[in-house]
Amino acid sequence: MQTRVNSLFNYDLKFLEEMGAYGFACGLESGSNRILKKIKKQETVEEYLEVNKKLSKTNISLWYNYILGFPEEKLEDIKATVDLALQILDENPNAINSTFAMLVPYPGTEIAEVYLNKNLLPKRLEDWKDFGRYNFASKFYSPERTSLYKKIYFSSKFTGK
Repeated sequence: MQTRVNSLFNYDLKFLEEMGAYGFACGLESGSNRILKKIKKQETVEEYLEVNKKLSKTNISLWYNYILGFPEEKLEDIKATVDLALQILDENPNAINSTFAMLVPYPGTEIAEVYLNKNLLPKRLEDWKDFGRYNFASKFYSPERTSLYKKIYFSSKFTGK
């Protein structure tokens, strides 16, 4: 099932396991508290690590998802996200990191407003074809940043278990 990490504080995880829970998918998005605050995630890296440690004492598997390419994302935010993904794997043998996805600023979202103001969103419906979970064709990022994102995406296929 999909869930927010902080909602797992409300449950006896061993009981959930006994009742048949065998896997959770959690969108962590970022390993940077600065970015989490900017996107109004209402969760912290510390909560992610605490729940991950609690779940490591169960046989429940966890699929963690991450997003790269947030507005104002700095190299230290990217490094914090990669470091978090690796730490989670080290601390929990049941953790699985999904490949890193790229931000898609869907129309009507607050993040899309940032890109609208910079005139970076597609104007026509057919121009959205370049967007998706791995929208490396977008014009949001410099070639250097796009190259970095591609390398992280590719290497995450081999470190995610």
